[in-house]
Amino acid sequence: MFRHVWLIVAVAGVLLLLGVVVVVGIGLLFGRQQTISAATSPDGTWSVEVLARPHALTGSYDIIIEVRDGQGQKVGGGSVVGLTRDLASARRAHAVSFVDNNTAKVGKRTINKPSLIRQ
Repeated sequence: MFRHVWLIVAVAGVLLLLGVVVVVGIGLLFGRQQTISAATSPDGTWSVEVLARPHALTGSYDIIIEVRDGQGQKVGGGSVVGLTRDLASARRAHAVSFVDNNTAKVGKRTINKPSLIRQ
């Protein structure tokens, strides 16, 4: 009798572990971040990209702003500026545009050209 209980517990544990692996795998497979807005400065020396990084289990997205140099390399770390479940409204609220070569707008936010980026 004790062996049957142990076998049932072992099988249940394996099935639970398999379920966790499947959920994490699906999250990694379908959970890639996506660009929701991007623009490059008029002189081409820098750009701003807004990304949506999904949370696999909650269905929500972190909204991240990244600054890149003229070669597309990230400058500094990205900044998480919001959380949403609605990507369409996030695209509208975080649209990127450039005022001039030194200033970008992301929605209502103003981003100045980083001093690390040279002309």
